[in-house]
Amino acid sequence: MSFYIRTFAMVMALAVAGVQAVPVTTAPGSKSGSLLAEPGATLQFSLPADMHANPSEQVPPEVLAKLRGSGNAQALRKMGLELKQRLDQNPGDPYLMHALATVMFHDGSEKEARALWAAASKREPNLALAELMAAVHGVYALQGKGEQAEAKKQLAAVEKKYAADPHFLLMRGEQAMRAKNVKAAEIAYRRAYELAPTLYVTSLNLARFVDAARNDVTSATRLYSEASRLAPKRPEVWNNYGLFLLRHNQADLALDAFRKVKSLDASAPLPERRMGDLSVSLGRYEEARRWYLAALALKLSEAETQTIRVALGDVLLRLKRYDEARQEMEAVLRTQELPPVVFALGTIDEAQGKLQAAEARYRQTLKLTPGNPLAANNLAMLLLKSDKGAAEALKLADEARRAIPNNAIIEGTWGCALGANGRPGEAVKVLEGVVKAAPDDPWVHYCLGKGLIAQRRGKEATPHLKQALQLDEHFPRRDEVNKLIAPLRQVR
Repeated sequence: MSFYIRTFAMVMALAVAGVQAVPVTTAPGSKSGSLLAEPGATLQFSLPADMHANPSEQVPPEVLAKLRGSGNAQALRKMGLELKQRLDQNPGDPYLMHALATVMFHDGSEKEARALWAAASKREPNLALAELMAAVHGVYALQGKGEQAEAKKQLAAVEKKYAADPHFLLMRGEQAMRAKNVKAAEIAYRRAYELAPTLYVTSLNLARFVDAARNDVTSATRLYSEASRLAPKRPEVWNNYGLFLLRHNQADLALDAFRKVKSLDASAPLPERRMGDLSVSLGRYEEARRWYLAALALKLSEAETQTIRVALGDVLLRLKRYDEARQEMEAVLRTQELPPVVFALGTIDEAQGKLQAAEARYRQTLKLTPGNPLAANNLAMLLLKSDKGAAEALKLADEARRAIPNNAIIEGTWGCALGANGRPGEAVKVLEGVVKAAPDDPWVHYCLGKGLIAQRRGKEATPHLKQALQLDEHFPRRDEVNKLIAPLRQVR
């Protein structure tokens, strides 16, 4: 199984172990809506980082607690320094003060953090009070250190004390959504809104909820409008409102919203680019193509032009407009040899059947970024498809799965590599799990079928081999599959 270029943000993170595609298994999240929900639970809202809707949680608390628990002081201080620099540029900004205080708390400066939280929340009622922030982040800190029992004890006290605090309820609502406990989230968001209807954070978070979880467009429209009236100068209001408008096919109004964001925050993405990026996230690739072209028609910096060209190449690849995608990527490479773009061109070569060229691109990516898990995976699968270098393929697949565990694409490659190296028992065990998570990949079915035959389980192999042919009418090993199936039919 091979990775194909997804989005610019993903491709630019090729060497990061946290990149994920389709997980084979997902850690179960807490169903209680507690602040101690499983950190690995999936976010229901799936928004870009700059679209947070609760300014009291601009810095994800689980991230901070994890950094503190692992003793990664350098990362915490870097985060704090960046916030301090932004605060120096915007003196007295309560939102930046509040976020900086959160980092300081986890960096061990609790007294200073409390003072900064207090000053920020005094200036801006949409920010949580210092006492609440210290209590909640104290729980996260305990969790980050692995002291679960004490964390639960402290959490019980926090829940009792702040049960009627709208900011705490918003935190509970977000955690409930992460745990996919929609009922608990709704109770929390609605109660927060009832307690503090004049705070834009309560109307904004309830708007996101009723749209995402209840598909209540009428109520969401009213609540977003209310939030924009209460906080017309808050970028996150217009960011979320813009996404809502785009989702509901009001592109002109969405573009206006993102233009407001840009006017409020110079560092915000170009409105046309944001429209393109969000269109991709919604699966609207033709719309995204048009927005990226509109962005490229504007006067842009060289860096911005390259970024949008790569994003456009991604979309064109998804639309199977391979020649146009290649043109965009090669235009970027003429300016700078970026590893993600080399990798992207490799995926285009592979999609067009230019396997030698694809192999060269993947090897070049690994040369530029040693250990790159996506390039390692794709090269491994390419070697297997080409019937060469089974031992190298196994080594590459093993490196990829160590970097990105529990990923169906990589596990599929690993399973096929095990089979190619004479280890059918292990291959079948891996691929039986993969095929449940990725049932539409013909190579997984093919490799699983061959592994089952090697174990003399021909009756079980037949459906998988047939499925490989059904999924890809041009499957390159069709003749081999038919020869494998023929004696199995006679046995019946």
